[in-house]
Amino acid sequence: MKRVSYAVMTVLMTATVLTTGCNLTNPKVAECNRLIKVANTAKTKASALNFIGKTSTNKTQVAKKMVDLMRKSSKEIKTVSLKDSKLQLFQTRLASMYYNTSSINSSMLNAAQHRDFRRMTNLFKKMTKQLKQERKLVKDINSYCRAS
Repeated sequence: MKRVSYAVMTVLMTATVLTTGCNLTNPKVAECNRLIKVANTAKTKASALNFIGKTSTNKTQVAKKMVDLMRKSSKEIKTVSLKDSKLQLFQTRLASMYYNTSSINSSMLNAAQHRDFRRMTNLFKKMTKQLKQERKLVKDINSYCRAS
């Protein structure tokens, strides 16, 4: 009887280790994956809206959807449960960046509706700077997560 319970226990332990994979030995990997998954989803949706915006006759509607998407993405990033302090800093920066992007997009939409081309140009420059910062942040997150 002892031999059977030892065999069953060994099988259960092996199954547990196999199903939890790296998360058991390195929780940072799991946290990285959760944060990156939400960020990638936001990026994919934003890319799709950008593509639609290029061919759409109703660019205002697409711009409003982009503002909503970035605000929603900012909130979603904040809900990712993280214990790693460095990932928490990345999370805060990413959420802030998404929120700022939504604000700039909203202001650009308003400027376009009022035909304020000077303001649109300034906001476009601000958005370009924001996107450069976002690329750097994504690179930093990926570098940190690869070092796991």
